[in-house]
Amino acid sequence: MMQKAEKKEAIEKVRGVFEEYIQASPYMELLWSDKLGYVLMLIDSKTSEIVENRVVTDAESLCRYLVGEIVQKALEIMGKDHDACELSPQERDEIGKELKPYMEQLPEYGYLFE
Repeated sequence: MMQKAEKKEAIEKVRGVFEEYIQASPYMELLWSDKLGYVLMLIDSKTSEIVENRVVTDAESLCRYLVGEIVQKALEIMGKDHDACELSPQERDEIGKELKPYMEQLPEYGYLFE
């Protein structure tokens, strides 16, 4: 039971750090379910239908997903269509600036951007 409470607390810490990002997103929702725990839903903004959902099992996977979303969004803004594993040093620096406020609050997950 203690391990479950610790997992929930860690997930809530990540959720709190990314709360503004999640709230501002027109296609992402993170909800609490008493049966499942946190559920991350991706919504089609045109149809308001849920196109993907996933149960958040741990804080690391939630943080990994959100970091990935921010990286992809930053690449789109830069007009790039390549994968995140092919970042140039300049792209890495720009995306690092986007992630800095989050990673400063979650240094234990800094390796997710490395």
